[in-house]
Amino acid sequence: MKKVLVLGATGFAGKHLVEKLVDRGYSVRVLVRDSSKASNLAQLHNVEVIQGAYFDTVRLKEVVIDMDAVITTIAPKPLSKVSDDDMSQYKTSFSELIHALEMLKIDRFIHIAGSTIRFEGEKLSLRRKGLRLMLSIVARPALRLKDFELRSLEQSNLNWVSIRSPMIKEEIMGSLVADEYKMPGGEVDVKQLADFMVDQLEKDDWVQKAPFVATK
Repeated sequence: MKKVLVLGATGFAGKHLVEKLVDRGYSVRVLVRDSSKASNLAQLHNVEVIQGAYFDTVRLKEVVIDMDAVITTIAPKPLSKVSDDDMSQYKTSFSELIHALEMLKIDRFIHIAGSTIRFEGEKLSLRRKGLRLMLSIVARPALRLKDFELRSLEQSNLNWVSIRSPMIKEEIMGSLVADEYKMPGGEVDVKQLADFMVDQLEKDDWVQKAPFVATK
């Protein structure tokens, strides 16, 4: 049975992701700052809850040991205030995580970015330019952090997939569509997104790529 570490497991997308992993036969470890928020997850079969903070890089490097893959949904809340110190900690934790995975030869890493996140030098459609401009005003720290994370993944030796997701919602009608070059829509169903993330543990179609996804 493959073992997967989930970071951000108590968030909206994270909870659905853990449930999907369990349904599909994975053993799951979650790192949570407040274990009381993970009480429902702890009751699921084959879920191990570890208490600790993402910013605690020693703890972070401990919990990846013996894992076959890591999936993260962690990001600053879009409208929250993020200090320079917090931004530095986010970047340090992500860099230390990537380094630990490379050292332990855990090469499958699944990551949620956003539809506005871009590769260095990537050309943007007018729609994405507008969205980036809006986010640079209301959620600049999250935008800067996710750009940094994508650049870090590009420079790593991991088999990573960074999923560029639009707004995540529940009960969106339609099917998930993925595209390498353009946004297929402005919303994605959270359960379909969770399924797609788990698929990336088993398939190589999107390895070292950053697909756009949406429910259409």
